[in-house]
Amino acid sequence: MIVATGGTPAAPRVPGAGLVHDTWDVLAGTRRLRGRVLVYDDHGGNQALDAVEALVGEGVTVEIVTPERTLSPDVGALTAAGYFHSLAENGVTVTVLRRLHGVTRTPEGLEVELGVDGFAFRERRTFDAVVAEMGTDPVQELYDELLASSTNLGAVDWADLLARRPQTAVRNEDGSFQLFRIGDAVASRNVHAAMLDAARLCRTI
Repeated sequence: MIVATGGTPAAPRVPGAGLVHDTWDVLAGTRRLRGRVLVYDDHGGNQALDAVEALVGEGVTVEIVTPERTLSPDVGALTAAGYFHSLAENGVTVTVLRRLHGVTRTPEGLEVELGVDGFAFRERRTFDAVVAEMGTDPVQELYDELLASSTNLGAVDWADLLARRPQTAVRNEDGSFQLFRIGDAVASRNVHAAMLDAARLCRTI
């Protein structure tokens, strides 16, 4: 049995995370934000850039912040060029080398605390809303429920996998089926990695 239940948006693990929206809400239109919005990207893919484009399309003033040395390092150069043109055209402020450390509600709005990795430097800025892209957390309830009934207890034999052999690991002789999980059901990753997981496991079935 292969579990591919995907993931749900991960929240930043900082004080005040409950005040932060995720990019899924922005792109789905379930959150209509106004004013000055911080989009924090700790994922490096297309998602934060898509959210920025959606926000500026609604007349929002956006600043995109990342702890990386460059913006969206996982986006290819050809695709990134279109995004960066849109950022410039819409006056989006880009801030690199800043990690989110906390969000606090104040009478003036949401105060965010930003820092530089490895140093004590901190700065505080105020926005009307904060959006974060942190990848996904696995949806693993089904996997956990099935685990004890599986013969392999979810384990993957790496030697079998790399040799393109059927999986042979047995850790529970009372089990009645093999159990594996792929894609975002394991950890946050892109669709290509999920497809590779599936191909490696399923080609021997």
